[in-house]
Amino acid sequence: MSKSQIERELRQRVAGLSEELAALVLQATQAAVAEALGGSGGAASATKRAGKRGAKRSGKKAGKKAGKRAAKKAASAGRAASGGTTGRPGRPPLQPEAETQRFVERIKKYLGTNPDSRLEEIGAELKASTKQLKRPIYLMLESGELSTTGQRRGMRYRLR
Repeated sequence: MSKSQIERELRQRVAGLSEELAALVLQATQAAVAEALGGSGGAASATKRAGKRGAKRSGKKAGKKAGKRAAKKAASAGRAASGGTTGRPGRPPLQPEAETQRFVERIKKYLGTNPDSRLEEIGAELKASTKQLKRPIYLMLESGELSTTGQRRGMRYRLR
């Protein structure tokens, strides 16, 4: 065998090997995307779903977006199962309804004996922050249990 024949055969084998490697990498990528999406369709299914939504994405990008959506849904479901409120990504959950109702009762009791009190005064007496009291006060205002006088920090609350 001459030197040129050997070089030609080596190039052919290297080219064949690189094609096999590229096919294996593609298969592994598709399997990883399919596993991340929780389905068996892989990147092709993600592309079809993206096409149904009207998005013009490649299979790889569509798979990434679908994976992020699935992760968001799972996190949201976890918050709902733990008693938190959904729909508030990146923010702490609202205080539990039972705690809000306890504050409503305590505020009613305090305002019964101390009408025309400011939020800071109510918070100091109930040993609660004004942040904790804002939601119960808002709910009481919405239901018509409280009336207000003044504006902003000078706002005073009284029972109706």
